Amino acid sequence: MFHLGNDQLSLTLLDPVTDASRLGARYVSGCYVYQIEDTRLGPLFSGPVDPDDPPPVFDGQGIPEAFRYTVDPADGQGIIFGNSIIADDGGARQKEVIERCRWRTDHQEVRLRMSTTHHFVDLSLNLHREIALAGRQITSSTRVQNNRFGAGAAAVVRPSLLPVARGWCLLPVLT
Repeated sequence: MFHLGNDQLSLTLLDPVTDASRLGARYVSGCYVYQIEDTRLGPLFSGPVDPDDPPPVFDGQGIPEAFRYTVDPADGQGIIFGNSIIADDGGARQKEVIERCRWRTDHQEVRLRMSTTHHFVDLSLNLHREIALAGRQITSSTRVQNNRFGAGAAAVVRPSLLPVARGWCLLPVLT
């Protein structure tokens, strides 16, 4: 796990490699905020089966981000952008991870940046995530660079507990 902190808050973020057992195939694995702890109040999040730890990977904990996607499976495989290539028969809710994306990491005391390049069939994108802590303010940013995007669409889905003007944004589809 990665940790960011100051005199007011402490953040725990999952490491996509060492914490893979907590990730599943649903959420973006880079800069996944698992817990925020207030120095006076203690932990601010609990999982759906609290106090059991870890929670089921499909349900997660904290404030993960996810991509909704409309990319059709190819040869029994699919993609969860920012997470992995999965076995996808178009059915099961819980997907089997075939290969996780590899993240490049820049970790400082109050900031974590992670970047990956994700390829699937005729799709290719760079994904950049950053979590920064300043006093009691936590900033989460996601930047997507479209290298080669085939037919389909994706949308960034932020958790409903975060104040986001539109809740999600569409990524352009280039055909």
